[in-house]
Amino acid sequence: MLAVLIAFLIINVLLYFRQQLYTAILAGLLIIVLFNPITPGAAFSLFIESLTSPMAILLGLIVLLFTAFGNLLKEMGTLTAMVEKLSLVLRDLRVQLAVLPALMGMLMFPGGAVFSAPLVEEAGLKAELDNNRLVVINILFRHVLYIIFPLYATLILLGEISQISVTRFITANVPIFIVFLIILSVTIFRGVGQSQSPKRDLRALPALFYHLSPLVIVLLLAIAFDLYLPLAVLVGIIIALSMGKPSTATLKSRLSALVKGINWRMAASIVSVIIFKDFLEQTQAINGFVESLTAQGIPLLALALIIPYLVGFITGNHTAAIGISAPLFLSVQPELILYYLSTAFIAGLAGYLGSPIHLCTVFTAEHFKVPLTDAVKHINYYTLPLAVFTTIFYAFLI
Repeated sequence: MLAVLIAFLIINVLLYFRQQLYTAILAGLLIIVLFNPITPGAAFSLFIESLTSPMAILLGLIVLLFTAFGNLLKEMGTLTAMVEKLSLVLRDLRVQLAVLPALMGMLMFPGGAVFSAPLVEEAGLKAELDNNRLVVINILFRHVLYIIFPLYATLILLGEISQISVTRFITANVPIFIVFLIILSVTIFRGVGQSQSPKRDLRALPALFYHLSPLVIVLLLAIAFDLYLPLAVLVGIIIALSMGKPSTATLKSRLSALVKGINWRMAASIVSVIIFKDFLEQTQAINGFVESLTAQGIPLLALALIIPYLVGFITGNHTAAIGISAPLFLSVQPELILYYLSTAFIAGLAGYLGSPIHLCTVFTAEHFKVPLTDAVKHINYYTLPLAVFTTIFYAFLI
């Protein structure tokens, strides 16, 4: 138990001081190795085995390809075209304000909050919304879809760690997603008119579908045809590279945008979580930790709320919250583990969204010239109840 506590402490301290997640994870990993009877040779073998495992390769490829894919669409102007056509088809300001940041969130390219903030601002000015509400809109609608988004890397990570299909997590989370979306929409859009003039221009639909086609094809291949996800994203990239007139961007410039968009740090962080999880399982360091906590009379469901929420809040990192907390619940009865892990997933997301060091929040607050403390306060008005509601919801199913 001591090794786990020290490892968790070091990871969170390093993340608080803005160290990379993979650096923090490797430091925690060193503590786990030092406090457990595992030889250097065995530790090295386990490290290589975990690094080259199908799970690590899958998640690493997903992050590398998807971040490159999102940046390619941004640099080619495809995202701008999407937004222009979308605003012609969806004339309701409330729908625009919800869909625009959500679309940016689906593509998950670095700095996406900075890109979606001006779009939210433009629609928000027409709706006469104050900047505090625009901050909440840009952050929450950008991330709320992650509760049920099948291509979200952290959700895929959770599925790989638990060996439970992402589809089962999505099915379980749908009621929570719907309730939260309704509450968010009703409260945040209070006083906003239903529509603006002129009427919607449905002639923009073909162009909208055209610009959305790379992402739609990825979703279809991955979900409907169960194609290996990295291959599905690769098909989307090939389609995106071939879109548009040659005069708008040379193939060289498109390939350059593709390569520049690769987020090696995010991929390294995802893979490091897999390695950390494997070491926890191999050394059985986590078993004593969970037994000690439950022996104190703390309900396991309460731990599924508190631990991932605090890790997400302290680190501003959802992957860290899940990578650290999910292994705690892998020994739960098979028929109940889904509910504990879903609680941990959404609680970690809530903590991450409400964190003052969540970079999307920092960028958005700066854009709208809202004090960071105010931005965090208004976001937590929604995210903390989300975590609590999720726990109560699953408590009735356990």
